[in-house]
Order: sequence, then C-alpha cells, then structure tokens
Amino acid sequence: MNINYEKSVKILGVKIKYNTKKGYYKRKYILKLFVFVFSILSKILSYKYNEIVSLGYNYETQFRIDDLKAALHLKNNNYLFSWVYVNDRSIMLSLLSDLDIVRTPDFTVLRFGMYKDKNTQLAFHPRFENEQFDENGNVKEDIFKECSQELISRINHLADKTEELFKSDNKTMFVIKVKKTNTEYDKNYIENIYKILSAKYVTQKFKLLAFIQNCDFNAQEQKFLRELENSKLKIINIKSFAHDASTDTDGDTYGWLTNLYKELVCY
Repeated sequence: MNINYEKSVKILGVKIKYNTKKGYYKRKYILKLFVFVFSILSKILSYKYNEIVSLGYNYETQFRIDDLKAALHLKNNNYLFSWVYVNDRSIMLSLLSDLDIVRTPDFTVLRFGMYKDKNTQLAFHPRFENEQFDENGNVKEDIFKECSQELISRINHLADKTEELFKSDNKTMFVIKVKKTNTEYDKNYIENIYKILSAKYVTQKFKLLAFIQNCDFNAQEQKFLRELENSKLKIINIKSFAHDASTDTDGDTYGWLTNLYKELVCY
C-alpha cells in the first residue's frame, strides 16, 4: 500500500509542504516554518503589545512565548511567574494580589533538584540543579546555601520587575494556561485573575488570554467560559497541552503560536 507522507500547513496564509515520514511534524519543525515566514514579515509588522507575560501555571506557557519572540526577533523578558510551577490556584491569586508574599521563601530541595518554597508551594529552578546531592543522596549544605541566596535575590528582582510592569505605560498581553478541574471553578479562577490585573495594572493597557485544552471542555462548557470575554479578556482553545514532563517539546505548538501571533500583531 502506498502511503502519502506529504502534508501541507498554512501559516498566516502561506502554504508550506512538509514530510511526516520521519516525524517532522514536531515542535522543532513547526518552529522552522514559523521562523521562515516571520523572517519575511517581521520587518513590516507592528504590534498591539509591548510585552507578553506568562502567568503559568507551568513552563509550557513561557516556552511558547519564547518561541514566538524568537521567531519574531523580539527581546525576551522574564517576570516573576515566567519559570515557576504554580499548582495551587488559591496561592496564585494571593501572590498576584500581593507579590511581597514570595520575597522571603523557606526552601526545601526536591528529589529532582528543584527548590520548593514551603510558604507558597512554588517550585523554582536553582543554579547547579544537578549538583544538589552528594553520593549518599544528602543535600550539599554549601550548594544549598549558595543557591538559596542567589534564588532569593532572583525572586526579589523579578518581583520588583513585575511590580514595575503593573505601574508602567507598557501595553501587556498576559497569558495563562487553564487545565480543567471544574468548569465553574475554572471560570471563577480566570475571572479572579482578570479582576486582580484590573486592580493592579494602573493604565489598564493589558489583555488576558486564557488558553484551554479543547478536549477538556464541551461546546456548552466553552460557551459558559466565554461569558467572561470582553475587549481585554479572551478564551482560546487549542488541541492539546504538553505533558508536565515535556513542556518544552510537547503539546499543540502550532495552536499556541498562531493564536499568540493573531493577538499580538496589528493587521
């Protein structure tokens, strides 16, 4: 049986052919397609926002923002929630309301080398992540002390930077990834994030994009979530999120990038 491995994809109206036989339809190949198209368009594009900022809940959001900025040759900035794993929504809402909560962490070292703050349950990547334990599996106290000090300094710098953004004249696109728990609870969470941003962002020059996984919510549930939408809040559904263990390479990269692009660029 003859199998046709030739496929095509439209990126911003440009039809590009690719071959699926060797598994090319992956993040790396998709990014090559985007870079090809954006390298042509980037010199003539104008943007609705000065900054794109991740609000979690995990690293996939920031990876996709980085991918888009790299393709468009835009400067990449990190903020407090860019590279933080935030699993507890109530804590996230508290932190977003008062960034000072995160400034005095009490760290413990997780078995895979990340540092977890006992106060907020946030997990961070330290320096020397692969050198945290000795040959007996015990935490190296000198490495722990050095990494803790550096991480506290980094957290405070990023908290300051995030507070400055809230008070700035920048036009900012905030992006959050919402994994389904309970539809009403999910809706309340998105609404509360939006309310906090509205209270803190002085100029109101922002927009919140809430990405959901299409398979998580049926048509009625998506309609329920879209009741929140206004000129500064949009619900966006994509095919699939990445697995937590492979947020850099997994998931619907094409869905992320095309939707982020559409919201960023002026037509």
